[in-house]
Amino acid sequence: MGEMENCRRIATFVMTMPRTLTSAPLLSIFLHIVTPWLMATLEQGEHAMHVELLVTVISSVLTFALHLELAMHSVTRERRFVLGESSSGMARKFAATLRDRKTSRTSQAIIQSLAGSPSFVANFPMFMNELSTV
Repeated sequence: MGEMENCRRIATFVMTMPRTLTSAPLLSIFLHIVTPWLMATLEQGEHAMHVELLVTVISSVLTFALHLELAMHSVTRERRFVLGESSSGMARKFAATLRDRKTSRTSQAIIQSLAGSPSFVANFPMFMNELSTV
């Protein structure tokens, strides 16, 4: 395994582990606060490798969050979101954040990568038409 794979696995584990009810949901914080800051930072420096890692982490954590939701629902029969909110809700907000940053080359690279992944788009159809807006 390469360094990027290790980074992806650690990030996915940390952000998608269910936490206590009094703890802040790390995945929502990552997607809605940290990622926009990272995108702004990436605009100023070396780009390709860092964007690829960011896309890999985003795709992995959202996909794992969806699978965790489905598993929890099938076991408990409850519609409780153990990560703070639904994975589709987080993905929808994140897609809106990316669309709002039309002039950002980092945002556009993330959109292209996520929308170009058939397995990601199958789970998160809100990214289906994103390639046409780039």
